[in-house]
Amino acid sequence: MRALGRTIDAGLGWTPTNAATAGITGKRVSLKNATSVIFLVNAAAAASGTDALTFTISQHTAATGGSTANLAVIADYHWKVAASTTMDGTETWARVTQAAAATVVIAGSNATKEALIAIEVNAVDLTSGYSWVSISVSQPSVARYVAAQTLLSDLITQRRPANLPATLSV
Repeated sequence: MRALGRTIDAGLGWTPTNAATAGITGKRVSLKNATSVIFLVNAAAAASGTDALTFTISQHTAATGGSTANLAVIADYHWKVAASTTMDGTETWARVTQAAAATVVIAGSNATKEALIAIEVNAVDLTSGYSWVSISVSQPSVARYVAAQTLLSDLITQRRPANLPATLSV
């Protein structure tokens, strides 16, 4: 078996969207069949401005509705950022540490640079009764397109990709 279905599954947090039109709330993903999820966010460069992007990780008790709470366990994340404006493939991952929080803030000094941000959440960090997580991004004042994917890892039940359950419904 290949990695997809054996060790990883992928889903969509949200498609490329201009965050300046409104903050974006991502889709919920279940951690019932995986030990962790990586929220992989691609942020396009803004044409101008110095607005920070604030990403918030939430936990949920149900696939829809239910209770929602911020998940203040993010003590580090990784990112790649363009040296000038556009990423060219020469970037390497940098680990960023912070006090445990539900948010990751990408400084406004990087607003005009493309960035790739990886925020990992472990299932063991969820509060009892919570099985779903999501990521959202705040609304900047200038146009900034962002997209998010979910990468579930260390699948508990391994299947061929066509037989994997939907990431929301597990």
